[in-house]
Amino acid sequence: MKSMGEVRFAADLTQKGIVWKYEPETWVYQYEPQKYTPDFWLPEHNMYIEYKGKMTNEIRRKLLAVRKCNPQYDLRLVFERIANKIRKGSPTTYDKWAEQKNFKWTEQLIEQAWLEEVGK
Repeated sequence: MKSMGEVRFAADLTQKGIVWKYEPETWVYQYEPQKYTPDFWLPEHNMYIEYKGKMTNEIRRKLLAVRKCNPQYDLRLVFERIANKIRKGSPTTYDKWAEQKNFKWTEQLIEQAWLEEVGK
């Protein structure tokens, strides 16, 4: 337990014959809504582009959360260098991470095939 107050409270519950468990579950919450602004919007193609030079753990987590909360948007990634590793010592490169997470991606410049997907 994290405080003497919790210890006293637990002892009181026990003394009164009340069944209890300490910290039995962990709940996910978001205290304040976060905001995200994608780098580019291509209105004629109805797609959003995020250009990334660096993909920290925090950025990866944010991209996944943004997509999960906004499935109606087509968010695609353009990496400055796909051969970069997601962290030192990892075998996973930026492109492999994007593929694993089902993001459409390209390196440095937009894919022509993306532009041919008009009216998707």
